[in-house]
Amino acid sequence: MKKLFKLALNSDGFSLAEVMVAAGLVGVVGLGAMQLVGQINSVSSRSRVLNDTMNFSSSLGRYIYGPKACDEFRGKTFTSAYTNITLDEWKYEGKSPIGTGETFGALTLSSLRAKLDTTVGLPKITVSGVELTKTMLLIDIGLTAANKTSNSFYNIPVLADASGIVRYCGEMKDSVEICNSMLGVFDAATGQCKVAEACQVRGAYKLISCVPSSYGCSPTYGLTTDNPLTGATNCPTGSVASQTGVQTWNHSVSCGKKCTATIVNTAQWYTCLECP
Repeated sequence: MKKLFKLALNSDGFSLAEVMVAAGLVGVVGLGAMQLVGQINSVSSRSRVLNDTMNFSSSLGRYIYGPKACDEFRGKTFTSAYTNITLDEWKYEGKSPIGTGETFGALTLSSLRAKLDTTVGLPKITVSGVELTKTMLLIDIGLTAANKTSNSFYNIPVLADASGIVRYCGEMKDSVEICNSMLGVFDAATGQCKVAEACQVRGAYKLISCVPSSYGCSPTYGLTTDNPLTGATNCPTGSVASQTGVQTWNHSVSCGKKCTATIVNTAQWYTCLECP
């Protein structure tokens, strides 16, 4: 018996221990391969979701800033609080209208909402006797996939009245502002600006302000500049101030140990026009 066992150990074949070790190694390699395949599939799935999200957001962005979306928003009332909206004219992957809850493959549109920026101090213009605020319509969309939600935000420049009704946006908004700066009357039906003839420029001035003012304003756009015809930041008698530009920006200053204050600066440019 001992001789037989010795022959088994010295034979050219594999011992039981060697076979078991080899089987164990094969099992480890197989498990590693399965885990690698799982990781590759997971990365591939995340890549598809990311690609789908980018395609959706890109398509929505092109629509949001286009004329059809402007037509949808114009005439609607928005407040400082987010409210759900539906895009009636937008078509994506054959679906329209599109609103919260719509699905696109692995993506779910978990939120589609809008609100109006009602920050105090936004510039205003008067169009056809109605005071309008230059503001932003803020669009927030949420896309959910695999229990993870990502949000994208779009800011649309608009002119809104005191009730929060969007009156103008897009190219028409730009035309209205240009017409207003020339003291003209904008005709929304024809898109034309009627400007009085023989208007004269009666100087210009610039206002620089900041909040809080105790730390001083940023010199990015210089200092407040008087109208050379009046020696002050106003217009001569008989002329009207027309705002031709506005810019808001922030800068930070030290307000003590471990203290930083954010200063909100505003530059406003005005031209004085005297028209018959």
